[in-house]
Formats: sequence, C-alpha cells, structure tokens
Amino acid sequence: MRGRPEEVFTAPNSTYEHVLMAENQIIPKPSNWKLPRQVDKDMGVFCRYHQYNGHDAESCIALRKIIEKLISEGKLDQYPAPEHPSNRQINMICQKLRTCRSAFSSPQYH
Repeated sequence: MRGRPEEVFTAPNSTYEHVLMAENQIIPKPSNWKLPRQVDKDMGVFCRYHQYNGHDAESCIALRKIIEKLISEGKLDQYPAPEHPSNRQINMICQKLRTCRSAFSSPQYH
C-alpha cells in the first residue's frame, strides 16, 4: 500500500470493458502523458481504455474513476448493480436430504 486510502467503487452490473464500449461517446479519452508507469507490465493483457498493454480494463483505476464519476452524476444510471438483489437463489446438490434440510433450517436462512 502506498499510503493512499483504499478507493471504493460502485459495482457495475456489467464489466468495465462493456461499459466503455457501450458508452464510449460520454467516456473521455485518456491523455497519453498519463499512461501508468509499470516496471512489471503484464504484456499478456490489454486495456481498451488506454489502448495499452500492461493491465486490462477491469483493473484500470483511471477507467473505474471515470465510470464512478459518471454514475454519481446520473449519466450511467443503467449500470450500478442493485444493492440487494431481490431474486437470490442458492443452487446445491445434496446426497442426503436430511443434511440439506438441517443446513437450511438455521436462523441465517430465514
């Protein structure tokens, strides 16, 4: 950690790359002089925002900050993931029905 506070971003209901591609008209283009300086670049990944090898769009802090700002300004209202999904579902396979019933009879599942 570099002494900076950890940033918290709104979780989009899509990938950052998808938001970038779908909303490229309102997402500003990066300045080339602000490209991240990384000694240990991962040349196997590509950031569509920076058009740069070294990181991908999902881990691009600059893109996350821009999307976060646009969401807070109400310009990307369709992307924030719902805070409490109303349709939660747990899928599991049980070999013994009695074990499954007792697992779901605990107070945390009510």
